[in-house]
Amino acid sequence: MQPKEGVIYTPFDHWTTEQEQKVLQYYQHQYTLEEIKGFLYGGKPLPALVTEVKVSIENKLERIITFTLVTQFGEVVLSNLSFRQLLVESSYRYGDHASRRIADWQNDGWEQLSPQQRVEVCQNELSRWSVIVIDKNKSDWVDGIPDEINAQNARWIEYLEIVNNCTTTKGFELKLKYKGTLYHGSFIIPQQEYKELCTIQSGSWAWQGWDYFTEDQGIHPTLIKPRDAFSTTNPTFGSIYNAEDKANEKILIDLSVYREIETGSEVMYPITVNPGAIDYTRWGTHTEYYTKPHSRKLVAAMHEDVYTTPPETYTQVQSPANAKGTFRLPLFQENGLYNVLQLSPKTNYHFLSTITKAVLSRTLEGLAELRLVCEHPPSDTALHEIVIGNIDIEAEALQNGFLTMDRFCFHPRKTTSYYDHGWLPAAERYGAHKKAVYAFFLGAARGYQSDAGWLKGQIFIQPESWGIERAILSRKGNKLTLDLMSYERIVPVWQGSIDLEDDTGVV
Repeated sequence: MQPKEGVIYTPFDHWTTEQEQKVLQYYQHQYTLEEIKGFLYGGKPLPALVTEVKVSIENKLERIITFTLVTQFGEVVLSNLSFRQLLVESSYRYGDHASRRIADWQNDGWEQLSPQQRVEVCQNELSRWSVIVIDKNKSDWVDGIPDEINAQNARWIEYLEIVNNCTTTKGFELKLKYKGTLYHGSFIIPQQEYKELCTIQSGSWAWQGWDYFTEDQGIHPTLIKPRDAFSTTNPTFGSIYNAEDKANEKILIDLSVYREIETGSEVMYPITVNPGAIDYTRWGTHTEYYTKPHSRKLVAAMHEDVYTTPPETYTQVQSPANAKGTFRLPLFQENGLYNVLQLSPKTNYHFLSTITKAVLSRTLEGLAELRLVCEHPPSDTALHEIVIGNIDIEAEALQNGFLTMDRFCFHPRKTTSYYDHGWLPAAERYGAHKKAVYAFFLGAARGYQSDAGWLKGQIFIQPESWGIERAILSRKGNKLTLDLMSYERIVPVWQGSIDLEDDTGVV
């Protein structure tokens, strides 16, 4: 039975006794069931503190809401809260970008989008954004709360994070810290309010896949999972994971739609590839890159249904033996829970050992595009390159920290960020007459099969086919370092660095 809108629940509420025993066995009976639930979900059950979430719209055009938590200490009310960071973001909205006019999707707005623009909207539906709205350790927030937010009865909350979970059709999550303990819960965001806000911002409602939703006021494009067989003639990003249809080979993304490369700006660089030790603490021991493989133990042995120590070196991850699978990763379910009873080997990491060159280009927007090139790919449909586009390699944020890219997304942006009351999506930041900034994290092949025969020319697809989900960039001086993370960000699978003074000439 599906929970009601706004009710806080946890996805393991209905585990059977048999499931509980299997999960205990996976953890080799070294932990209690409550500890294990925290490992698989990332915190103690939130319903012990919070039972319901309420959302009301204060200013629709500005996407300002009142966010209310029903708690055991009374209602916590956060008003004048901008919800823009947690809504669907699209580069294209039917109507006037600058004035943020309501998108008129009833009058053929969806039909006026090109197939490429539809792909943009659909893919960004799958983006997971997380915003920290309370943090007692943030020194520039008074009492841990941004100045713009009007908070009532919130002093007992040490940390509050709102998560838009990309794997669910309606799902959001809350992470709340009280007396030093982190609690975690899920909820279905009130759909009427969420739909209105998403339509204002991007013209579409945040469901996975795409289809149409009929209302009294007309037909709106609503992105939902296909009810029947996956489409191959008009594939959706919901079908990209469907191996049988090989929809991932049919989704065309033409980079020229988004950027123009400055003539003569392409420069080749050798990549110094790290074959040695994986530093899981590189991003801090509190981040998911350390906790998932270590304390949460989400890496499983290949031939035993129990957890194992995570890979220690990149060579171990990329060795040809791993083509047959040396470790497995759990399925991440739509309910936001890792399923250690459904494990799958990631068998394509040996391809990454062939990434030894990089091409850096300048776009007419004054940004950079970085292509990681595989040498001697074994076939036309094998991984040929990974493209990370439109990044500012001179940015202070890159030199003082890490720049994260998830799959295919608009302008590089941290998955988890602090609340920013003035934040705007790319379509509004750059207006109707200037291209928005994009970031690409895409695998490329040189051709694909069609009814008409073999078609030449590059296609770009999401890199999950090779078990990769995230790219992280950092820079110290002239050294630019890139890290590629596994599916579900559990294991770092490749690391390379580029000396920006060591170019080998114009391509």
